[in-house]
Amino acid sequence: MCVEGKNEVRLEFDCSDASDQIHELITLALSRFPDGIPDHLVYGILSMSSDLLLGDFVTAVSADGSLKVTCPCRFGGRFNDPTAALRTPERDWISHAVDGTTI
Repeated sequence: MCVEGKNEVRLEFDCSDASDQIHELITLALSRFPDGIPDHLVYGILSMSSDLLLGDFVTAVSADGSLKVTCPCRFGGRFNDPTAALRTPERDWISHAVDGTTI
């Protein structure tokens, strides 16, 4: 909606990549721990929220002159540690760090 002399700017965050990453991590965790994901791993996953990265902004101008800015979000490097640990084929894993704890 435009007000005379002022254009609207709408900022949106596209978290679909981050959502896909969490889904992948939970799926891996459930395949390793079918009886339930251990609490320390759940806390490690939740702590990754501080590692959310913003991607390049995409802008679009609508016919009424309003501006829409979309920013993609995904998890950074801290996502890789628990994912790699959960993909390790051995049942007796070498310890992998997840926010200072091991899984």
